[in-house]
Amino acid sequence: MVRLVDAVVTEATRNREQCQWTQDGIDVIEEASKASSDDMEVIKQRTGTLLEMSEDMITLTTKAGIETVDTPFINLMMNISSPIMVKGRQWGILRIMVKVK
Repeated sequence: MVRLVDAVVTEATRNREQCQWTQDGIDVIEEASKASSDDMEVIKQRTGTLLEMSEDMITLTTKAGIETVDTPFINLMMNISSPIMVKGRQWGILRIMVKVK
């Protein structure tokens, strides 16, 4: 009977140690996940800033009249959208907000 009790205690102790080892591993993963999530948020913010800067550079380049590989596409879109914008304004249904920096 004593051996049986010792075996149960030994297995319970080993089970507790295994559970603690598993919990420690989960804690490490949780900390790494949080750090990765924080890093992803920083990357998202920096990417947004880079996108805004790129759009500003495109706008400044276009306004300065500098020809780029995108100029034909920009001109095409401007030519297509101009009549639509005029009609929209005439009908009073189109309001365009221009972001000026």
